[in-house]
Amino acid sequence: MSELKFEHEEGDTPFGIFHPTGYIVAAFADNQAAKDAADAVAKTGIEADKVSSVSGRQVQAAIENAHPPQGLLEGLKATLAKTAGTEGHYWDQDLKQAKQGAGFVTVYCGDGERAHKVADALRPLAPLSMRRYRSFAIEDLLQSATPGND
Repeated sequence: MSELKFEHEEGDTPFGIFHPTGYIVAAFADNQAAKDAADAVAKTGIEADKVSSVSGRQVQAAIENAHPPQGLLEGLKATLAKTAGTEGHYWDQDLKQAKQGAGFVTVYCGDGERAHKVADALRPLAPLSMRRYRSFAIEDLLQSATPGND
């Protein structure tokens, strides 16, 4: 298992909640399934330093240790970010899955071509969730047949 980190961030905290632009984040039933999924992605030719498998325990700690927003405006932004389809909503989902023993895979894709390759490698491995963080949106890759074009 790798350490939870996003080294290639193109953006970070709109609405006060971390948004790892350019990444695909997927949850799997357990840590071994996540490790196997990361290995499958690496076999597609994606550079090893852009692929990580992370334990549910690490994800849980990262989410629970995130700094709470300061002030009224920041609190309002964080509340808005917890609506369905937004960062806060997905982090709540990740926290729930992490507490249930899920393992996670993070892959820096950057562009659409890599995202297609990664999604195609992960989809058959039955992820619990899989999403792509784009500049201004989060794309649920289990709901869409293929990642959107950039």
